[in-house]
Amino acid sequence: MPVDVPYSLRVMARERRGAWQLRLTPGNVPAVLAPLVWVLMMMTNVFVGTAAVAAALLPFAGLYWDLHAPSAPPVLSEVALLPAVLLPCWLVSALVACLAKAMVLFTVGFRQIELWPLAAPTRVVVTGWVRRVVIDSADLTSVLVRHRTGFWAESWDLVLRAGTVTVVCRPTIIFTVLGPRRHVEAEVLADWLREVLGPAEVIVRHYDPGSGSRRFGATWVSANTAATILGIPKYKVPALADSDGVYAITRKGTRVFNRYDIEDCASRARAIEQG
Repeated sequence: MPVDVPYSLRVMARERRGAWQLRLTPGNVPAVLAPLVWVLMMMTNVFVGTAAVAAALLPFAGLYWDLHAPSAPPVLSEVALLPAVLLPCWLVSALVACLAKAMVLFTVGFRQIELWPLAAPTRVVVTGWVRRVVIDSADLTSVLVRHRTGFWAESWDLVLRAGTVTVVCRPTIIFTVLGPRRHVEAEVLADWLREVLGPAEVIVRHYDPGSGSRRFGATWVSANTAATILGIPKYKVPALADSDGVYAITRKGTRVFNRYDIEDCASRARAIEQG
């Protein structure tokens, strides 16, 4: 029998074609216009970036011309003009960089998750604009719903772990402000996923790192960062990672740990303390 969808979750979760569908991005008209908006943003980014570079080079071109002109007029005017021109150009360049980052995140991000079939999901399909990931429920190690606080809105990240594979569904600014994420609490989503994935015995946890959740951080963290998250001394991290099955790799001779596994351990430790 299908699991009931809480009222606050209905803006995101729905039954469709014999499966549960979790919509992570704006639906209906915004979903149709999203690729068009992306193209317009890209064109605007290229145009504004080109104009900023041209404007930044203009004083240098004038200075070069004055120095090499036969009459050699004074160059103080061009020198005085440099700060007035370069400062706005640097600000515009920073805006262009932010837009470029947003476009990249939009391109590689995920827009929906489907749980097949409806009664007892055995397959999880994560779909993006340019990529698609299929995971068997039996291979899912854990699901982590991570609360985060941004300057634009409250949101959360959905992390699927299957062996050595980590699939992270991160929100973007546009999707957080316009999409259904802002209406759904992370804890409510975690409770519903725990009930839906219960027949497959998938572990679903909710984690709230507190005030430090504004920046999501890298997927791989050092022993120092892992110790800070877990609240234990640094030398205890490797042993805890080995005993709790935290995925770790070696980079440049240094062992680094999967952040989501570490936060999963922290979530379990917090639950034990509270229980």
